[in-house]
Amino acid sequence: MAEHNEHASSNEHLEHAEHQELRHGEHEELHIFVNQRRFDCGDGVKKEMTGAQIAALAGVPSESAAVREEEPHEREIGINEAVHIKDGDRFLVTELHIFVNRRRFDRGDGVKREMTGAQIAALVGVPPENAVVREEEPHMREIGIAETVHVKNGEHFLVTRKVVEGGYVA
Repeated sequence: MAEHNEHASSNEHLEHAEHQELRHGEHEELHIFVNQRRFDCGDGVKKEMTGAQIAALAGVPSESAAVREEEPHEREIGINEAVHIKDGDRFLVTELHIFVNRRRFDRGDGVKREMTGAQIAALVGVPPENAVVREEEPHMREIGIAETVHVKNGEHFLVTRKVVEGGYVA
């Protein structure tokens, strides 16, 4: 009988140890770095996160955030894009900004993820009826005044005035 109790006690001990291992595995410590600051599960780090959730860790509002994975992929992550998080991943979160005629503009100036050609022209004070808006990269292309474009962080635009001679557009 004592042998049976020892055996039962031993089995209970093993089951308890396995249960503890499973529980530990469920709550494994996962941490990431955002703008060189460490965040872990207690801060809201999960195995899968969106760009907006990563931006929130850095205190940057999602509507104006630009999120980049630093290593090993060096790529931009969309605000609604879900990413599989690996322990030690590194991200850079900045305010969304663009360049118009080589001047930098950000959220405080009215930069949004989606902008029309007219809104881009307004950043440099050119009225829409006189503006020609061009996206400089990846290749020069004209953007219509009413056309909506998805703005990429750091994108360059060129805004010029239409040439008017004698009251007519040349």
